[in-house]
Amino acid sequence: MRLHRFFAEFDLSQSVIKITDDSFRHQVKDVLRLREGDSLVLAHNTRVEVTARITSFLRDGVELVALSHENVDRETERLITLYASLIKHDHFEFAVQKAVECGVAEIVPILSDRTEKLRFKEERIQKIIQEAAEQSGRAYVPKLLPTMSLPHALQMSSRHDINLFFDVSVEDFFSKKILRNKKNIGVFVGPEGGWSSNEVVVAKSYTSRTPGKLFFVSLGELTLRAETASIIVSFLASHSIGA
Repeated sequence: MRLHRFFAEFDLSQSVIKITDDSFRHQVKDVLRLREGDSLVLAHNTRVEVTARITSFLRDGVELVALSHENVDRETERLITLYASLIKHDHFEFAVQKAVECGVAEIVPILSDRTEKLRFKEERIQKIIQEAAEQSGRAYVPKLLPTMSLPHALQMSSRHDINLFFDVSVEDFFSKKILRNKKNIGVFVGPEGGWSSNEVVVAKSYTSRTPGKLFFVSLGELTLRAETASIIVSFLASHSIGA
């Protein structure tokens, strides 16, 4: 049976692990109904996992004993940053969850001209990111960067080897060849209704920049929902075989 998996801060050098965290205690004891003697996996956010057995429930946490340590290597070779325009709350949360499962390393919420929701609950998004990382076996928890405008994000994207700007109006379909030998990749996904004409003009000014050149690409002739596009591009950028 697959053991439940959690990210937690603890001392890897100690055989007895004490995690002082009310929410962790609640999740383990009250939600999952694990008991003393049950085992679980603790991920350390450093590509190390510890299989541990629960020895006691404390007032403010859980005490465990380490059974084994394992170095994990499930991450892709690429570092993917998803620049995702804010959309309706539940749709944005779904896109974030699945993007994490697909392997993105960073998520940057974007305020675009057609953004429907200007704010979101950061604490809830952080929780969704961590739970998705735990469920999918990620070696670390992806980062949620501050919300920013598209021009700001485009300026910041010079740190990537390459940037893909997905736009339904262009004819160049995504090809894995464009990612060959690229390890640090930025992907931009617009809101419902797509990017505005002004945003397209701004983005085109970055197509000749080096480093961090930006390419306009499409996912085909069909019009996808924003959250669907975010999931697809996250997977393609992370796992395109042969790129």
